[in-house]
Amino acid sequence: MKPEEQENVPEHQLDHPVNDHVGGADDARATAQQIGSGEIEAVAVSAAPLCERRLRLREMRAELVARRDAGHGDLQPLIDEIDRTLARLPKA
Repeated sequence: MKPEEQENVPEHQLDHPVNDHVGGADDARATAQQIGSGEIEAVAVSAAPLCERRLRLREMRAELVARRDAGHGDLQPLIDEIDRTLARLPKA
């Protein structure tokens, strides 16, 4: 699915490591990566097309929500930061 087609797709249906089947070929990319304020801002100001930046931020948010729900610490501040960043970006 192209990034511009994913703009209105619910988070649970995004192409994302959290949604991959366990034991598949995507296990390597599903390993936990650190997401912080720097990564969020880097995506927001990157030269990538707006729809790709919005999609990547939504993917990062979905991963943080999954980690939070799995008990991996207080990730709500980063989730809130992504929400603010998405609100700040123009709509596609």
